Amino acid sequence: MNKEDKKLYCKLNESIKISQSCRDTIYNTFDKLPEKEKHIEKYSKLRLSVAITFCSLFLITGIAFGKDIGELFQGLLSHNKGIISAIENNFVETNPSKYIESSNVKAYIDSVLMDDYKLCISLSFELPAEYAKENIHRIEIPNIIIYDENNNILYQMAMKEIDYSFFNNPEISEDNFSYQTSSSIGWAEKDGNIYSFSYIIDSNGFPKSRTINIRFDEINLVDKDLLDYELGLSDMEIINRATLYHISGKWELKYDLSQKTYNRENYTYKIKNYADYPFNFPKELIVSNTESRLEFSYDLHNISAGEDVSMDRDAYIQTQDDKILITECEHEYNGYNAYCRYFFQLSIFNSNSTMQLVIPRDNGKDIVLQLERIEK
Repeated sequence: MNKEDKKLYCKLNESIKISQSCRDTIYNTFDKLPEKEKHIEKYSKLRLSVAITFCSLFLITGIAFGKDIGELFQGLLSHNKGIISAIENNFVETNPSKYIESSNVKAYIDSVLMDDYKLCISLSFELPAEYAKENIHRIEIPNIIIYDENNNILYQMAMKEIDYSFFNNPEISEDNFSYQTSSSIGWAEKDGNIYSFSYIIDSNGFPKSRTINIRFDEINLVDKDLLDYELGLSDMEIINRATLYHISGKWELKYDLSQKTYNRENYTYKIKNYADYPFNFPKELIVSNTESRLEFSYDLHNISAGEDVSMDRDAYIQTQDDKILITECEHEYNGYNAYCRYFFQLSIFNSNSTMQLVIPRDNGKDIVLQLERIEK
């Protein structure tokens, strides 16, 4: 990794938390994989870093919302028109929850945005004066569980050994953890002695929950300037090095969602010409309140020279007024079978009744899929 790549890598880490394995991948993928055996091909290190980073966001993950949700999202997620359009159309819960105090630290849920694919939760902490230092720029919760009223585990993280008797509701077991999730977390926003930050959690399909419950037993107050993303160190080792205060307690937060969240509906689009190309395209495209996803596969035996999907240019969805780009894409090859997964910045709020989905090909003869909304 050269100096410029390292600068990029460090810059990405300023806003998005990446696991050690992902960091190692960013450094080593292109150096260690034989050219003909790469599963992710034709990516520059910049694109690979961004792709892996968003696999952690959206692949795993949380970015700070702060008090002015719209303003902060505009700054931190200006790349994602889907989430921005959802916020601008009031698809976000903004009534703070009741605070819970433990170890002289008051914690509460500031706001929630939830649809089938995204769960964005903003947390706030009111700290005693001795902890509210100017150099605290990050709050880490090493052990956390998030679940709903049906005891569905929506997200959990355990970075160290913990007393599971605190976390384990008798009704909760590993069988409830049926939602494959990942998340990211961002820097804390300071307002006096109140610090706010957020998780952005990604899933293939969240339930229509009515209540969000969060439990954790420790918070770490981290000096951002002391964080050193040294290869070979675990996430916990890095955090411990930079942590100024470890505060133990028991916080059990609850947030009741409104009808706009638990009665949410997606848009379904018919792909009118899905069979016009030698690719296994789905018959429909689902658009949620924050994004849309397209998955397809194809047999390379059926693809002529130059007809393969291009990774030098991005797929996009053309609406009446805008070109909606991807936030993430995945291309995997297993022998002659290719698998593609695209995540678009298209939500129900910035979509039209008819649109075009354009997938570039190496020969320049791009795939154009016609999308028509199925009215209910």
